[in-house]
Amino acid sequence: MKRAKNLFSTRLALAIFLSCSAILLLLFVVIHLFQRVSLLRQPDHAYEPVALVGDIVLVSCLCCLVLLFRVTHRVIKRIFLPLEQLAATTRTIADGHFNEQLPMNDSHDELQELRDSFRYMQQKIVDSMGDLKSSTIEKEKIQSEMRVAQRIQERFLPVQHILHDRRFSLYAALEQSKSVGGDMYSYFVKKSNLYILVGDVQGNGIPAALYMASISTLFNYVAPTKHATSEICNTLNTYMCRNTGDDIFITLFIGILNLNSGILNYTNAGHPYPIIRRGDKGEAIFLKEPLDMPIGVTDNEYMEDHIQLEKGDLILIYTDGVTESQNKAKQFYGKDRLLHLVKESPNSTPEEVVTAVLADVKNHSGETTESDDLALVSILFHDAVFY
Repeated sequence: MKRAKNLFSTRLALAIFLSCSAILLLLFVVIHLFQRVSLLRQPDHAYEPVALVGDIVLVSCLCCLVLLFRVTHRVIKRIFLPLEQLAATTRTIADGHFNEQLPMNDSHDELQELRDSFRYMQQKIVDSMGDLKSSTIEKEKIQSEMRVAQRIQERFLPVQHILHDRRFSLYAALEQSKSVGGDMYSYFVKKSNLYILVGDVQGNGIPAALYMASISTLFNYVAPTKHATSEICNTLNTYMCRNTGDDIFITLFIGILNLNSGILNYTNAGHPYPIIRRGDKGEAIFLKEPLDMPIGVTDNEYMEDHIQLEKGDLILIYTDGVTESQNKAKQFYGKDRLLHLVKESPNSTPEEVVTAVLADVKNHSGETTESDDLALVSILFHDAVFY
């Protein structure tokens, strides 16, 4: 078996030996030709028998040389023909014809081992292409399902992201790092009250989106039956504590704005501080009190506070995806930069404020991919209207 495997090496050695022999024989013929020419120049006839013998030897050498060249050519061609066939087939495979049949080789030498190696590589390529095709189909299926999930999630948001009447103007925006995420907002007007919810479910993706949908639905159902934002938070917290694991929690800001009086009652459950821009004073401040724990952590009785909005006052409620946006240097956008931006836009509408914030966040993050979702709701109070 070992001798059979060394057949290719033996043939190659034979080809080299025959080639060297041909070269030596050719050298001998050349030297002999020079000697024959030298004898012909001698006038002495005593050298004629020697010259005749030399001619016979020369002709014999020439015949042997021709025969040796033919044998050497056939041996070399037989050695390298399978390699040429294998190289041609390899180029065909490289052009995309992965099922191209490799040339057969009945010997059991190194060429057969080389063909087997190429066959193994070819099979691996075919298998990899099959796996890639399957994974591509699966990926397209997942992307299709994610698009459906995104459309479903959008249905849980208010139909209009712009509200406007003589008492207030509202503008909202939601941007997600994935097709679906856990940031949310909801609002509706009922009996001269504007109910507002802005929340952020821990994490992102489909699990966060499912919790977002359930909380948003529950808020829309519960809020009109409650008189205080703390009661709404208590109800949502009880639901979360009973129906979720310990690793899920949600930060929320819930507000009820009385459109007749301009009084905003609110509860902050671990959410970033909203910003109030005072229209008459030209200042912007954080709405820091009270700050309570996120919902879904433990049983808790939430607090409520209130603030009087005056004509021209604007409130901006946002998720931490805004202030925690990072650039290439891993620097956060930061709440101070956000506060300064709102303060420097004293006469801007809610839509202009939200658009400016989104543009500034994008300018800060540059080419980096957003690592978190972000949601913003801005409300401009026009004036109190008493009936």
